[in-house]
Amino acid sequence: MNTKTCKKCNQTKSFSDFYKNKASVDQLTIYCKECAKESERKTYHKYAEIRKLGFVTRNLTRRNGETISIEQYKVMLEDQKNCGICNQFLTKPYIDHNHTTGKIRMLLCHHCNTLLGMAKENTEILENAIKYLNKFK
Repeated sequence: MNTKTCKKCNQTKSFSDFYKNKASVDQLTIYCKECAKESERKTYHKYAEIRKLGFVTRNLTRRNGETISIEQYKVMLEDQKNCGICNQFLTKPYIDHNHTTGKIRMLLCHHCNTLLGMAKENTEILENAIKYLNKFK
């Protein structure tokens, strides 16, 4: 049959009218290309100002947890300036949040934000990593 219904416009369209998505069961996006482009255009213009600051816009809102406005983000950036962990100047800040509670914590650099995520926010893993590094100094 090679057709699928777009979840946004509810039109049934050919598979070729959808982008590929390997994570999905049918390996296609839920929105057709036309709807996806329209959504992207709206998002692009909505966050144009914040992109000028070098911010990764997908971190402004969370599906589960706190949402931060552009104004709140600007205040955080003005107050903080440096990464909350490594203290390096923030060139592309990420809004760190607690994955359990959804509460926003601080701004972090990409590496420190990834570090927490890869350690599953588990302090025991991080303590073991410190012991490991000290062992092989």
